[in-house]
Parts: sequence; structure tokens; C-alpha cells
Amino acid sequence: MPTQRKDKDYSKLKNHTTSITVEKTMGEIEKILATHGATHIFKMYNNEGTPTALAFKALVDGQEISFKLPMEENKILDVFKKHAFKGKLPKRYINDIDQARRTGWRIIKDWVDAQMNLIEIHLATLDEVFLPYMYDTLKDETMYDKLKQQNFNMRLEYKD
Repeated sequence: MPTQRKDKDYSKLKNHTTSITVEKTMGEIEKILATHGATHIFKMYNNEGTPTALAFKALVDGQEISFKLPMEENKILDVFKKHAFKGKLPKRYINDIDQARRTGWRIIKDWVDAQMNLIEIHLATLDEVFLPYMYDTLKDETMYDKLKQQNFNMRLEYKD
């Protein structure tokens, strides 16, 4: 009969214990993007100098397309708080904005890496996996933002 663990299982929240700096992780994301066809990579910051998004351009069918990967640390901090109050995370996470940033960027890095692997094995294309993050630089909004504003009302025409 297996023995029960007496310590709490924190393993369900990916990367929550990472000590890897935001700067290092963003550099790793940039390297992944650059080795998979990104032609330009930009870091976006808020007024306090905190990175809030990573944007990049890539050629898709001969056309340069912009993408924006946002990172909203307050949403992660809210998750930390909920998990801490439920006993799923130590209480020290409740107001640890730096840990929220490290965790968020690390999860984005893992996600980008996974998407690039799908592209490498021809199960998806770059524009397909990053479609929600296609970025209108003039309006400062992603494709997801545009669709959400329209209540995801897409008029699809079907031909028989």
C-alpha cells in the first residue's frame, strides 16, 4: 500500500518556485523565437520599467506579421493568493509580485517552446499557433482583443 505524503502538493502550479530571473527567461524566449524565424523582437515595459509583453515579427507567406505575448503579473498574483488561502501554496506567495513575474514569464517560455515544437514536427504553422496574439501595432490590440470586442461574433460563410 503506498504511503501518503504529509507535505502539501504544490506541483500543480507550473514554475511557481522558479528562481530564474525575468531577464534570463525573456532572453531564452527571444532565442527560441529568433531560431524559429522571428525577424524582430521587442520588449514592452510599463512606466515603472517592468516588462509587460514581448512582441515579435515573423514572415508568414512572405508577409511580415506582428505578434504580442502579454504577461499580466497581477492575474498570477491573484492565483497565488487563491492557492495560498486554500493551503495549496505557502502564504509567502500572497504578495510576492516578483515571484509572480518570474512564474509568468517562465510559463510563457515553456508555452512558446512547446508551440515551436509543434511547428517543427509540422503539426501547426507559426501563424496558426500564434493567431490570438497577432498584433495590430496601430491600434495596440491583438487578434484576441479584436474578437473579444465583437463578442467572438465571426460570420463564417459555408458553401455547399
